[in-house]
Formats: sequence, C-alpha cells, structure tokens
Amino acid sequence: MPRRAVIDVGTNSVKLLVADVTDGEVHPVWEGSQQTRLGRGLYETGLLSRESLVATAEAVRRYATDAHQLGAAHLRLIATSAAREASNAPELVHLLTDASGVPPEII
Repeated sequence: MPRRAVIDVGTNSVKLLVADVTDGEVHPVWEGSQQTRLGRGLYETGLLSRESLVATAEAVRRYATDAHQLGAAHLRLIATSAAREASNAPELVHLLTDASGVPPEII
C-alpha cells in the first residue's frame, strides 16, 4: 500500500495530507494546516509579499520533511489562485521547489 502526500498551497494556508492509498481509497494518516496568508495584499498590489513568500516556503519545507518522515514515497505539491495571479509567481515557484524538492503544479 503506497503512502502518498500532498501539500496544498492556497491563498491563506498551506495544508498537508499524508495517506495510504489502496484500490483507489484514501486512508488519511496525518493532516495539518498552517495559515501563512500568502495572498495578503495580492489584489491591491499584484504581488506576493516577501514575508508571505518566506512563511509559505518554510511551511512547505516543514511539511515536506514531515511527509518523508511519515514514510510518504510520493509527494505532490499543488498551488492555487495566488500562484496563478501574482506577477512574482515565478519567485514563489522557485521557493516552493527549493523547499520541497518538487516543482508545484499550479491549478
């Protein structure tokens, strides 16, 4: 039964789900959420603030480490609207890739 993890980078929080997947069924092992407020000020400035970028990257780094320590063989990193809309989104992608070891999928 492969253990998998997904980190979801949203506009306000970063979430982690570590789960065992069997026959298409997801069996959660651990879940966490940390508010980083990545999108704070985005709609006024079009930019992700340095403070929010750093907080989000650190949360992703911790969650990627947690996922590996919990035995996840596969890590997926998803980023949502803030990563699509910010003019400095390439900086976010770089920081998240560095923090997790995998490039984010922007959905």
